Amino acid sequence: MSDALYVPLAEILSTLEGGALYEAALDALPFGLMVFDEADTCLFGNRRSLALVGLTGKPAGAGMIEAIERSRAAGPRTEHLRAKGGSLYEVVGEPLIIGSRRLHVVRIADLTLEDDVVRSQATAASDLVHTLRGPLTALRGYLELSVEEPREAADYVPRALEAALRVQQVVDDILSLATLASSGNEAAEIRCDDVAAAARQAVAAFAPSGRVFRVQVEDDVPAVAMASAEVRMVMLNFVGNAVKYSNAPAPIDIEVGRDGNTVVLAVRDYGAGIEPPKQSLIFRRYQRLGVRGVQGTGLGLAAVRELVLQRGGAVYVESEVGKGSSFFVRLPVKE
Repeated sequence: MSDALYVPLAEILSTLEGGALYEAALDALPFGLMVFDEADTCLFGNRRSLALVGLTGKPAGAGMIEAIERSRAAGPRTEHLRAKGGSLYEVVGEPLIIGSRRLHVVRIADLTLEDDVVRSQATAASDLVHTLRGPLTALRGYLELSVEEPREAADYVPRALEAALRVQQVVDDILSLATLASSGNEAAEIRCDDVAAAARQAVAAFAPSGRVFRVQVEDDVPAVAMASAEVRMVMLNFVGNAVKYSNAPAPIDIEVGRDGNTVVLAVRDYGAGIEPPKQSLIFRRYQRLGVRGVQGTGLGLAAVRELVLQRGGAVYVESEVGKGSSFFVRLPVKE
């Protein structure tokens, strides 16, 4: 019985036979769950599993039923299969002992998002090369023209400088994230005494965009355990994303206030919003929303997350498709 998943009989009965509450809870699981008896009869299947095996209108994924049959016919077993359209699934079978009965549980997890992350990370180096290639080519071209046509150098140098600054931005993003990831907690004296001022400075940097910024700051916001430059960096990322992913004349809301022992900074836009599966990915390295015409390295929010966590804070997003997104940072109060 060492290879079996053992759960006390009372707990299983209360879960599987406890009524609508437990059934609803099992239906809410993000993976398929099926329970089979000794005769291979399915005793229970949650809503997700029924959809995956084709019992709720849509056909079963290619190979799914066969994978389930193989999993329930063996001991502990894990199988991966790729369905039509590219979705990746994991089918896991485990024995389940209830008293004298030997049942079998099959779990079906959708690994498509994780698979997409692995693929995107595998191409991250290529993406960075392409990101750098454009401005580097421009930089070299303008410098060569300056040498070949010295009389026109005054026209070429500003363009070369612009290209160099684009390269520097990418490199700075990479180095900032690497530094944050490898460093430990900073000295205890790090603090920002005027969070509101740092936030307003970040907003002011986007004044040329012509967007409407509605800034609301509570009175007497306390100091936080983060340097002023770091607060500005966080807000520059949040406000910059709001400008990129929403359109005028929709406003952008910025709020700064205290909530217990933390200070909360929030930036809200009224753009397209972010689909729930993507919300868990955008704070990872090299992850971008893939909106046409919007450029970036996919490192800004990852750097924000590393910094905020290093300072003992929390970062999160709330978003609804079609209504916009709200990005939040909670920072510990520095007494």
